[in-house]
Amino acid sequence: MPVTRGQRATIDHVLVETWTLIRHRLGRRTWIRLGKSDGSDRDQDFSIVDRTSFAVMRRLGIERAASGDDDFAIFRFGPNRRRAFTVVR
Repeated sequence: MPVTRGQRATIDHVLVETWTLIRHRLGRRTWIRLGKSDGSDRDQDFSIVDRTSFAVMRRLGIERAASGDDDFAIFRFGPNRRRAFTVVR
């Protein structure tokens, strides 16, 4: 869809950079408060890329992740946050 005069547009990379800037300049609490809609555990310091992956996986019903990153096994979701992704190495 073309952008018309007066409209604003951005790309995903700019959004990731913005979230990273918020995290480093305003602190972890602000970053978590602004991003808490993804349901991530508040006591974990998941990256914006991990949080995005969690959200996409949950929306698509994907429960297995090929990753060397333990965060996928740590993240909890579902009723009472008892479910975790299965990590395939």
